[in-house]
Amino acid sequence: MSRHSPSWVRYMLTMLLFVSMVITAPISSQAAGTHPAASTKTQASPDLGKLPLRYEVNRGQFGPSVLYQARAAGYTLWLSSDGFTFGLTSPQPATAADEHRLAPDHKPQSPNLNPPALVHIGLVGASDKALVTASGEYADKSNYYIGNDPAQWHSDVPSYAHIEYQSIYPGINLAWHKRDGQPEYDFILQPGANPSAIQMKISGANGVEIQNGSLVLLTAADDITQPAPTIYQQGSAGPQSVSGGYRLLSSDTVGFNVGAYDPALPLTIDPLVLGYSTYYGGSGDDHAIGVATDSNGIAYVTGQYDNYIPFLHTYDYQAFVIKLRPDGSAPVYTTLLGGNGIDEGRAIAVDGVGNAYVTGATSSTNLATPNGYQTTYGGGQQDVFFARLDVSGHLTYATYLGGGSDDPLSSEWPDGVAIDGAGNAYLVGNTDSHDFPLLNPLKLYSGLLDAFVAKLNPNLNGPSSLIYSTYLGGLKDDYGESIVADSSGNAYVTGYSASFDFPFLNAYQPQIQGSESAFITKLLPSGNSLGYSTFFGHDSFGTGIARDSSGNIYITGETYVSVPIHNAYQNTKVGSNGYLDMFISKLNPNCTLVLYSTYLGGSVDDKAQGIAVDNVGNAYVSGYTQSTNLPIRAAIQAQNNGQYDALVARINTNLSGNSSLIYSTYLGGSDNDYAEKIALAGTSVYVVGQTHSLNFPTANPYQGQKNLASDAFISKLTYE
Repeated sequence: MSRHSPSWVRYMLTMLLFVSMVITAPISSQAAGTHPAASTKTQASPDLGKLPLRYEVNRGQFGPSVLYQARAAGYTLWLSSDGFTFGLTSPQPATAADEHRLAPDHKPQSPNLNPPALVHIGLVGASDKALVTASGEYADKSNYYIGNDPAQWHSDVPSYAHIEYQSIYPGINLAWHKRDGQPEYDFILQPGANPSAIQMKISGANGVEIQNGSLVLLTAADDITQPAPTIYQQGSAGPQSVSGGYRLLSSDTVGFNVGAYDPALPLTIDPLVLGYSTYYGGSGDDHAIGVATDSNGIAYVTGQYDNYIPFLHTYDYQAFVIKLRPDGSAPVYTTLLGGNGIDEGRAIAVDGVGNAYVTGATSSTNLATPNGYQTTYGGGQQDVFFARLDVSGHLTYATYLGGGSDDPLSSEWPDGVAIDGAGNAYLVGNTDSHDFPLLNPLKLYSGLLDAFVAKLNPNLNGPSSLIYSTYLGGLKDDYGESIVADSSGNAYVTGYSASFDFPFLNAYQPQIQGSESAFITKLLPSGNSLGYSTFFGHDSFGTGIARDSSGNIYITGETYVSVPIHNAYQNTKVGSNGYLDMFISKLNPNCTLVLYSTYLGGSVDDKAQGIAVDNVGNAYVSGYTQSTNLPIRAAIQAQNNGQYDALVARINTNLSGNSSLIYSTYLGGSDNDYAEKIALAGTSVYVVGQTHSLNFPTANPYQGQKNLASDAFISKLTYE
């Protein structure tokens, strides 16, 4: 097969909508956008966005009045003993702030605080003693570690396909299930039961109407539509239709008209699928930031979701970790980590056993910190958190890492995590706290903003679990962006620095060029000494680092001016002054020789966010671009559909020139779409990020509807 004529044998591109760990299919009555045809060999694979809708039992995570929660595209549904409640949120346009951490001086952004419109449908005269049963339990479980009170933690929370209220009215059961990925409910009447007993009182709607047989609930967000019900009896000859429909009993109360039927047979009133009037809705903005894979091809994703829980009268802005099966057919687990503030997962790594190591940012003062080095919030605007989850998603270790006890404006911002063969975790990020926790440091606090590197052993407890922690920087601003570790305990870091006195040793480029330069630094296992440290480029930013089995170092990032170029696919920077081009570079193990280095960009901004490598010299890069003339090859999507589109590229660094670009593709819809990190699993790559597009490209146009201003997405691309 020609190197330039690949076969995309599988293409899976989906949006995951995270609210209370429910990942749902889209609304059946709406058609999502499709992507431009990649080739006749592009095939749909199992779709993460069409995971089964489930009803999650309430163990206390949703407040005392909720029995079960379900998440459908466009709304959240809560089942209670006296009826059910919808939560819908008005769509919010993307703003400049939504470009969040993608700027070089990224700072945390507060999520959207607009509460959803709540519509409650109460069952008038229903029995408060109805037995509620669940069946069709799913294999995956959810875990909640919210706050530092173990009594409020909930692990292995199950979800179900079917919920039934028995004798909710005399001789009448209420059954909840699903159809085409949407919640559906049936009233099942036993022989002799009276259908006029069913009365549904609507609270919270601006109006209740019957339009062409459909029940329409008008809300401040968007309208909830329930199509005309199907009414039937099951006879010896099969289902027999019965005429009927909705009827308004008052301005806010609805019942059913039922035509002639055989009272000796059971009767089913089926209001069909719950519809929703627009693509918009849901409970909050969600984004995926970090991704990792294990040896079995399982993807682990971390990020943030926000959700309003009306029964607790609180917002949840929590870090999530989701472990997916290789075929995307279902999650293995979903775990939430959070507290009384804003929490965001930013990077994730996985060891050979399947433990997940997660780092992120938190402003919560009451995180769960079992066995942690630092069990209390350090102060300031936010701290780093680090957590380890076992193979079932249970929390086995967690800690804060932060200072700022005497500076309310200080903060820490983590960007990377790596692990070695012994289970040690390595964190990188930046801090402006002068009292960041230190142990065996290479450097003390030097400037306004310093990078930090920390090594922890989560197999140990308390103070002994911190192996080293150090600042990394000089007198000006320094950012740590990405980290990788080897089996000997060496840590390799990239980022960028404006400090002329940044620590360097055995440097390929000993001086900063321009206002700031990318750096590559190797810390020895003790953390207080360097193997080497070098600048790389002129007005450049390192954002991702990887290492192959031969010890070669790969970095990606972007530059306003230049980086060293060798054997390049693209020898010159295309973006004019004031615009960024991506770069992908490979250096020998000591970082004294550039083995391959290329630009990849168009005429405006092109930004790299992540890099992964295999052991035969291929580098896989994720990012996002404004350019409409990005170099494209073997593309799934050949053009930029919005202002910013995600991008994915593969480069063979053992080749040179034009032949080294194996593929490069846009991924995006008509609004802004940002790819964050990338992970490799065999011949597949997983890319995660955030989309604002209603028509973000999907392998199956039946799904893919966007939730509010942004949703998380996961893309799986396989090339052979």
